[in-house]
Amino acid sequence: MFGKKKKITPTKVSVDFEIIPQEFYGAQDPVISYQKNNQNIKQDYKDSTSLPSSSFFSDLFKNKKILIIIGSILFLILVGVIIWYYLSEAGIITKKVKNLESEKVQVQTNEIESADMEDQFIEKETIDNLDEEITTSTDRVDEEIVTSTEEIAEIENLSNQEIDIIFPKITFTNSVDLDSDGLTDLEEEIFGTDSGNSDTDGDGYYDGLEVNNLYNPRGFAPVKLIDSGLVAEYVNPIWQYRLYYPTSWQIGEVDSEYRQVLFSTETGDFIEVLVMQKQTEETFDDWFANKAVGQRITDLQDFKNRFQEIGKKRQDNLVNYFIKDNNIYIIIYHPVNENGFIPFRQIIQMMAQSFRPTKTHISIPEQTILPVAPTVEEIEDIFLNSLSQEEVNN
Repeated sequence: MFGKKKKITPTKVSVDFEIIPQEFYGAQDPVISYQKNNQNIKQDYKDSTSLPSSSFFSDLFKNKKILIIIGSILFLILVGVIIWYYLSEAGIITKKVKNLESEKVQVQTNEIESADMEDQFIEKETIDNLDEEITTSTDRVDEEIVTSTEEIAEIENLSNQEIDIIFPKITFTNSVDLDSDGLTDLEEEIFGTDSGNSDTDGDGYYDGLEVNNLYNPRGFAPVKLIDSGLVAEYVNPIWQYRLYYPTSWQIGEVDSEYRQVLFSTETGDFIEVLVMQKQTEETFDDWFANKAVGQRITDLQDFKNRFQEIGKKRQDNLVNYFIKDNNIYIIIYHPVNENGFIPFRQIIQMMAQSFRPTKTHISIPEQTILPVAPTVEEIEDIFLNSLSQEEVNN
């Protein structure tokens, strides 16, 4: 405390002072002074920005390496232009271009021609193949047709050879017919008519006449036979012919081709329907002479049945023929006893009257109604009424 005194070093203190600008002294206008200073500042900035640009280009032109590079590039461009001009004038480039274009066109033309020739070759080859296939197919079809035709001809010839036509003897004698109405007593049983009355239904027609014209003999006219239930229509499944037959009879097909069909009765009599064939150029008379052994063409007579089909029949009505194109249909009656009487002659006539080779739209006309004939009692009454009282008394 009372010793030597320490030397005290003064501390420097810096203080910022702001003073009023000189513009405010001496009655100067600070706005005018600011505008002048601002212009000076702008001019200084402009001068400072323009200096680097002028110095860059000046430095660039002072660099020799850069000038050499630029000059070399310009020189090469100039040389290339001169060479191009010279070659163009000399026609070398044009000629090469034309040659290249010509070669290109030729190549394209060759390619097109080659493609066309290839297409033509392929098309020709395809057509040849098709022609060959068509020819082969045609030959094959022709062979099949020939084979089928030959097979059909063989079948037809075989069928014609296998079927022997058996004809009954000519006979005109029928079995018993008590009422003489055209139906035998056995036929009266089949049709349900009265064997003691020639006109069972009393319509003015004999029973046999009605059956022959395909009308019902026990139904008052007009009633068709097919609607009576006494007969049915047979249609051959192969040859498509059709005819009426008694529903009480049996049907039997002899062969698988249905060329020979039998309609049989309990008595043993049967009616046979055959289908034979003739050659296209062959007439019926020629066929008859070759196939109808023991028969005479003079014994046949033409007739038209109820369905307007033209046929030929033997005089005794036991054999009937119908011709359609190359087919010959034969209806033959075979009695159980050739030397005896014929019990079903009216039935074979009914079958011939109803025969049609194919389906037809022709229908049987309605039966004409006849006036009813008076009975014996009615005749007696009429006679008595015509007499005077004295004549009656006497």
